[in-house]
Amino acid sequence: GDTPAPRIVPEPVGGTEAVPFVRSASSGREGIYQIEVGTLNDFQQVKGQMKMLEDEGFTAFWKKVVIEGRGRYIIYVGPFDNLSNAKINQKALKYTGLNPILLSVSQFE
Repeated sequence: GDTPAPRIVPEPVGGTEAVPFVRSASSGREGIYQIEVGTLNDFQQVKGQMKMLEDEGFTAFWKKVVIEGRGRYIIYVGPFDNLSNAKINQKALKYTGLNPILLSVSQFE
């Protein structure tokens, strides 16, 4: 049978903390931004968190990653096509009690 191509999983830098990356303004264009709102181990928790975010009016999605051999679910809000929209949403997410991390997806291009 065909073996599926290996999936590229972004490695967290320095443990489980993602390092925010903001493209410099001098690049002439803004990248696409997304906000990481949490990493969960349990898919039931993921469903609850997604519902809470959507009820609050956020556009949320999740990705499954493997960290130290264990499946984890990273929840994101976005994407946003400009930094000011992303920052407004990041501030709003802080009010819901989350610890949002602003990421620039352009680093993966």
